[in-house]
Amino acid sequence: MTKAEEKLQKLELKRKELEARIQREKARLSSAARKADTRRKVLVGAAIIAANTAGDHRVPDELLAQILDAYITDPKTRIFLGLDAPASDDSGDTPAPLPADGGGQEMRPVAAEDTI
Repeated sequence: MTKAEEKLQKLELKRKELEARIQREKARLSSAARKADTRRKVLVGAAIIAANTAGDHRVPDELLAQILDAYITDPKTRIFLGLDAPASDDSGDTPAPLPADGGGQEMRPVAAEDTI
């Protein structure tokens, strides 16, 4: 093997090592983001439950029911939370609209992988 071939082989090895390090770092960042998102969801839910329990900053039951109905779509999660099964897509039924201000937060549907 010539010196040039050896040098090329060493560079290829370094590249593979760097690619592996990059992949590990991407996985670490992705994991940290998922953990932070889960923590945020737990804390927001805990705050809403605490407010409703204390009664001082209560979220109206009707609004909470509309939010849960609109954004919790996974059947297993709905069963866990004691919600009715979602209306089938072909029925034409849609959840009641939320207030115009949306509570000041952007909401998105909760997928099964987003639940705890």
